[in-house]
Amino acid sequence: ADRFRGRLTALREALAAHGLALPHAAVVDDGGLDAPAGRAAWRSLQARGQQPTAVICSNDLIAAGVILECQAQGLRVPRD
Repeated sequence: ADRFRGRLTALREALAAHGLALPHAAVVDDGGLDAPAGRAAWRSLQARGQQPTAVICSNDLIAAGVILECQAQGLRVPRD
């Protein structure tokens, strides 16, 4: 969890340096570290009204789950 928080802080700082902000609703931290967690995270973002054009994941398994859920919903990754 400390590594995640550190990366999130660094991401927020990098965005802020360019005048951008990361909305709290755009961050999913449910503690899951596998593909099902990635799928759930994508659905959670959508339920919050978020339509991201990019996703940063803390590991490859979560990223695979996000991609699988996007594809299941008819999105073409990385095209869409």
